[in-house]
Amino acid sequence: MKKKNPTWPQSLSPLSRKLTWSIILASSIVTIFVTFTQLLYDYKRELDEIHSTFHYIEKSHQGVIAASLWHVDLESLKRIDSGLRDLPNIDFLVITFSEEPLQRPDARANLIMHQVDLHYTQAGQRQFVGRILMGSSKSRVYEKLARKLLIILVTQATKTFLVAAFMLFIFEHLIMKHLRRIARHARWLHIENRRLSPSWTSLESTDLQGELKDVVEALQEMQRTMENSYKELEEVETKLRQLNASLEAEVQKRIQENERQQMLIQNSARLSALGEMAGNIAHEINNPLMIISGYIRIIRSHMDSPRLLPEKLAFFGQKAEETIERITGIVRGLLRLSSHDVPANLQEIALNDVVRDVANLCRMRFLENHINFEVDIPLTRIIVNCRPVEISQIIINLLNNAFDAAKDQPKPWIKLHLYHEPERALVAVHDNGPGVPENLRFRIMEPFFSTKTYGHGTGLGLSISSAIAEQHGGKVYLDEHSRETRFILELPLSNIKE
Repeated sequence: MKKKNPTWPQSLSPLSRKLTWSIILASSIVTIFVTFTQLLYDYKRELDEIHSTFHYIEKSHQGVIAASLWHVDLESLKRIDSGLRDLPNIDFLVITFSEEPLQRPDARANLIMHQVDLHYTQAGQRQFVGRILMGSSKSRVYEKLARKLLIILVTQATKTFLVAAFMLFIFEHLIMKHLRRIARHARWLHIENRRLSPSWTSLESTDLQGELKDVVEALQEMQRTMENSYKELEEVETKLRQLNASLEAEVQKRIQENERQQMLIQNSARLSALGEMAGNIAHEINNPLMIISGYIRIIRSHMDSPRLLPEKLAFFGQKAEETIERITGIVRGLLRLSSHDVPANLQEIALNDVVRDVANLCRMRFLENHINFEVDIPLTRIIVNCRPVEISQIIINLLNNAFDAAKDQPKPWIKLHLYHEPERALVAVHDNGPGVPENLRFRIMEPFFSTKTYGHGTGLGLSISSAIAEQHGGKVYLDEHSRETRFILELPLSNIKE
């Protein structure tokens, strides 16, 4: 079956059709406004001409008509009546004597009326002798305005059609033709082995001017930028793989060192804490990697779409850089928290950094389990003497316990709060879990005692955390005055820095 060619309106692009209708609509609005203004002006001018005719008759013929009426010169009155009726805008004229009643036309005649009283001066006295009643038909005015309206509408409609056709011709041949070339070329663009094909050099911009040339040059620049971005992403992926490998080796090395240096029970607890940390690290690093991978997939899937603008590409690049910076921050925090050389002596450390690093490691795990995690760390630097790795272990143990307690609640939340009081720094872990029964609170610091179900805890976390805190001159305890579960790590305060 032979395919029918589309009609002229259907062959136009949607943008061209919108332009055409916009021109017609704008021209129609302007035409209506101008026509209304012109007709109103012409109507007022016609009325002014009618009243001018009335005033002319009143000034130029009033004395002659009054004299003819006084002397009862009927021949003169007939000539005057005939002459006045021949004047333009005069459709009704009656001259009456004083003793005759004034004859007015029927109101349906649609006339504009004007009456003039006639006086004759005799022996120094003005005598009333009659009246002149003149009228002009409004219908004649309306007919003139209707003819003028028809001429204006036909003229404006013709002008609008010619202007729309001319603008459409210019738009189609100077703009849409090149836009279709650009769109057709963009649809051919696809990715092969992370390289763009075909080359943008096949889309020449030498025959373009102004903004269209800028668009083509921007697309060419976009291709070069995207190719550079692919190279950078490959380098980042390589570095991330190397970093993951080094992290795995570093974690294994830490485990082996802990096995050689610690007692069996304490080593078991630390390995448990390290396992929790590794899980958090996996969450924290895997999610940014998935984000970067997602941006790559979005860019690949939209390469053949004209909607991939330079602004979007720049946005994707910026988000990828922010995600990479996030991974870098996680790795820096991990290196601080899992330092190989744990000092024997206490170090002067800003507790803010330790709490922040632990919060960053645990945050994604809480978010994935739909736990609202709030962290409150003041700008004031709270300085304590400690071994940061061991303090990190205490905070991680408290957060893990809070996670296990709150995760099954309808709207779980956990709060991590760092603050200070005179001579002491405090780290509070607050959750809305079921809490610790009052009859068991005195046993929570005992080794191997746990309120968790079998297989979900060793009962060593709080006992080891308490022992580490005591080695630092502090303590770990349950806040008896809090309505919800609130564990506090207390350490001696060394200094406060604004």
